Amino acid sequence: SGTTGFPKGCIASRNALDAYLEAKNKIHEVSVESVVLLASAVSFDPCFSDILATINAGATMFLTSRESLSAHLNETLALGNVSHVLCTPTLWSTLAIHDADPAKFPNLRVVALGGEHIPKHIIRTWARQDAQDNQPCRLFATYGVTEACVYQ
Repeated sequence: SGTTGFPKGCIASRNALDAYLEAKNKIHEVSVESVVLLASAVSFDPCFSDILATINAGATMFLTSRESLSAHLNETLALGNVSHVLCTPTLWSTLAIHDADPAKFPNLRVVALGGEHIPKHIIRTWARQDAQDNQPCRLFATYGVTEACVYQ
């Protein structure tokens, strides 16, 4: 843990990881039909949330290059038929959401944003699109890497 200062080691039990994976998959409705985009760099510990939850649910993980994520997020989501994504609000902002048609992502069910403040325009835009288009996509704010074993 290092949010409040100098990084410190933290011991997490296997039971904590099991409980986390069960809760994440239940709340985010990750299942064998899900396609989870790995948006976190493998050198950044939140990637384990997506990797382990995907394996635990028997879901499919969609992998792409860092360049594709930052330069072509719209196309990446559509090409992968992605249903679940966990990323930073900064990356999500590259989606050009004001011009994007939610119908381009009919499989998208969960957008979980974390690691930094979520700008109000992202929340307003996705809430408005959800209400207008009756999209079943849910927006989550995630935090607490250490406190929640991986990500909450």
